[in-house]
Amino acid sequence: MTLGAELKAAADRREWAPAQEFRERRSWKTSHLPRLNAEDLQAVMDVMPAWLHRRAWAPPHAAGRTLLWEFIDRQGLGGALGSLAAAGLVDDEELARPALDRYLSNALHFESAKRTCAQIFNAAGRIGQPVLTLKGPALVSQVYEDTGIRAFSDIDLWTGSRQGLLRLLQALPARIVEDADRKGPIRRMRAPGSIMAAVNQWEIEARYPAARPTDPMLQLLAELGPGHWRAQGDWITVPSPSVHLLILLFHMSWYHYFSRFIWFLDVATLAARLRNEIDLDWVAAKAAQMEAGNALAMVAQFCKSRIDARFPQFPLDRKAWNVRFLSQTLTGSAIASGRFSLHQDRLIGRVWILWLRSNRHFLLSDPSPGHLLHSRALGYLAATIARGLGGLGENLYHALRLLVWLTLYPAARFTGWIEAKSSERKNRDGLQ
Repeated sequence: MTLGAELKAAADRREWAPAQEFRERRSWKTSHLPRLNAEDLQAVMDVMPAWLHRRAWAPPHAAGRTLLWEFIDRQGLGGALGSLAAAGLVDDEELARPALDRYLSNALHFESAKRTCAQIFNAAGRIGQPVLTLKGPALVSQVYEDTGIRAFSDIDLWTGSRQGLLRLLQALPARIVEDADRKGPIRRMRAPGSIMAAVNQWEIEARYPAARPTDPMLQLLAELGPGHWRAQGDWITVPSPSVHLLILLFHMSWYHYFSRFIWFLDVATLAARLRNEIDLDWVAAKAAQMEAGNALAMVAQFCKSRIDARFPQFPLDRKAWNVRFLSQTLTGSAIASGRFSLHQDRLIGRVWILWLRSNRHFLLSDPSPGHLLHSRALGYLAATIARGLGGLGENLYHALRLLVWLTLYPAARFTGWIEAKSSERKNRDGLQ
């Protein structure tokens, strides 16, 4: 059967769904699943280099196929395995069939998203409001080239101002589902400068600059305007490859503690496919300037050792107090199990994640080269709390920075120490 015929058959079987139905029916949480043994975990991770380098993939002989597929799909790798299955590189029918279905449904899902992105692109052009698309459909268009690989559940946008975003949503037209700045303090802190809207069957998550940036991704987007954007065909505008690499880094770390394998495949594929268009010196310098050099270096190490030996290396400061914590979050077992994921299934896991969110900037940022009171991590945390409080004058904002320094920084150091001890114990017991 041809690919077109397979796509039509999948549509007839209703094996795809609009974004909201997809999310309600299936989450990517793994925290409720049994842990994989070392051999099965390696097989899940091996999907990434197998797809990138077009080589055969096979599951361990004794692996439970149902559980293995759950991890592969929930980690976002179902489409990649489906691509291998379509090429005859998966010699296991029990896994090849659902993987091929996922690959075909991803392709159908993308066609729906492409139409909505084109509608947004055209509306933005009519009103003269530049708009940038990030991650999901932008990655498929800019990096993957194959529409069946990358699943995504919403469309992420960035605009230069709140007023411009509201004009764009009115021009589409779109239905506003949530305006975070008009919600309570917790929601304002969790989604600063964010409007959720619905266009057709798609959820749009749109962002705009805040008075004070609350994380490095939002700061980077605010600093680098349309001069770093490029039209990809006549339906979408994407970041330049160098900028997109940093956006992916900041999203997977500050927003999600590296908790899905597909995000590493995104970074590795971007670097492999667009290497000649990426300014590695600029990427390294910008990451260091934003106190994210170690996060970049450790993601690069993971990609180089697990996915693509050609992946560039970046300098790592091994003396940083939080480097062992970063190492713990970037183990295959931690990623697969969702230990640091924001999507937890049990109460104790949710409390743990709330704690990690409160300390994330200190835990993930490089230690400040100067006085801690001038660190970016401190500024991001203070700006987040200030936004929840509805904004603060300059004097109160600096007082809040001092309060964060005296409370959340010691909490982060304690968390890093606890995780380092836990890592030592696991290494002794052979559980890592």
